[in-house]
Amino acid sequence: MDHPRSPDARPWVWELPQWPTFTWDDGTLEGYVARFVRDTAWQAGGITFIGGEDLIEVHLGWLTDEATETSAIEGESLQRDSVRASMLHFFGLQPKLQAPAAERGVARVTVEAYRSFHEPLSHEMLHGWHLSLMSHSPTIRELGTYRAGEESAQIVTVRRGRMQDAKLHYLAPPGTRVAAEMDAFVGWYNEATERATERQALSVSGAAHLYFECIHPFEDGNGRMGRLLAEKALARCLGRPSMIPLSVTIHARRPDYYRALETCRHSLDARQWQAWYADTVLEALAAGCLRLTRHAAQARMFDTLKGRLNGRQDKALRRLFREEPRGFEGGMSSANYQSITGAASATATRDLSGLARLGALRRTGRGRHTRYWLNAPLLDEVRAGRGSPGPPGGVSARRTGRGS
Repeated sequence: MDHPRSPDARPWVWELPQWPTFTWDDGTLEGYVARFVRDTAWQAGGITFIGGEDLIEVHLGWLTDEATETSAIEGESLQRDSVRASMLHFFGLQPKLQAPAAERGVARVTVEAYRSFHEPLSHEMLHGWHLSLMSHSPTIRELGTYRAGEESAQIVTVRRGRMQDAKLHYLAPPGTRVAAEMDAFVGWYNEATERATERQALSVSGAAHLYFECIHPFEDGNGRMGRLLAEKALARCLGRPSMIPLSVTIHARRPDYYRALETCRHSLDARQWQAWYADTVLEALAAGCLRLTRHAAQARMFDTLKGRLNGRQDKALRRLFREEPRGFEGGMSSANYQSITGAASATATRDLSGLARLGALRRTGRGRHTRYWLNAPLLDEVRAGRGSPGPPGGVSARRTGRGS
C-alpha cells in the first residue's frame, strides 16, 4: 500500500530499515542524569518530612495538576475542581461523584496509572486507559482498542479552517501494522523499564514516549497516553511514584515539545529529542521539589504555631503558602489581608503584626508601603539552589543508547 510522503518525499521513521532502533548519545545526557539522580534523592528524602493528611494533599495536588494539564496540552480545558473531586472518589475518599465525563475519565486513568506504576505494561492496561480517557468523545470509532483498518493516522495542521490547506506533519503506520508494532513496543517497554537503573530513567522514559508517539496506535488520545507511559516509565525505573509534574511543564513548553518530537518523524537519531526531554524532566523535577518543600515548610510552621493563631491568621497563612513557589505577588499588604479574611483595617494591621512577632512573616517597608512575606527558610534555601535546569557540563563520553 502506498502512503503519502512528506513535502520533501522522505520516508517516515517507521519505514526506515532500522526501525524501531532509535539511537542517542548517552554521553550528552550525563550532566542531566547527574542532576536527576541528585534531585530525585532529595525529593525522596523530602517526603519523609511530610505525613498524614499533608502527604495525601501533596499526592492529590500533583495528580490533579497532571490530569488537568495533560488535557490542556491537547486543547481540552477541564474543570480542575471536578478533576480533584473525581480523584478523591477513585481513591475512596469521597463516596459521591458528580463530575463531567471528561474529568471523571482522566482522573480514573491518572489514579490507575499511579497505583499500578510497578506493574508491567499490557495491552489490556492500555485499552482500559484509552476507554476511560476517551469515552466522552462522540467522534471516536475505535474506542478502547488499537487502530486496525488500512488507513494511516495523520497529524495535520489545518490552515484557515480549510482541509485543502492542511499541512501534513506526520503519517503513522497503517492500522494493519499496529497490533504487531504494539506487541513489539510492550515487550520492549517492559524489558527496558524492568532492567533500567535510576541513571537510565531519563533515556528510557524519553524513548518510551517517542516510540509510542511514532506508532500512534489509537485513533485519538495518543499524546495523553504517551505522557502517562513516560511518567509510568520514570516511576518504574525509580521504584516509586515519581511525583514529577511532567505534563505541567510540557504544557508550558508546548511549541518546543512538538518541535522536538518532529525531529524524529523521518529519523531514528533521537539525540535532540532526548536532550529536550531530559531538560524538561529536570525543570519539572525542580518544580516538584519546590512544591514538596512548600508542603514541608507549611507543616513545620503550623506545627510550631499550633494553638497560637486565630482563624483569620490561619486562613491568610494558608493562602500565602498556596501561592508558593511563585510567591504572593508584591507581598501581603493590609488591604490584601482584609480582602482574604474580611477583617477590618485595624484588625488586619494587628493580625499581621502578630504574625511577624510569631516569626511566621517578615515585614518590609513602612507606612502604606508595608508588606509581609512568608518567613520560610526551607523555601528560601531551595529557591536559592534550584532553578530551571541549565546546560549540563562535563560531556565527553561518546556512547550510544538504543530505543529497542
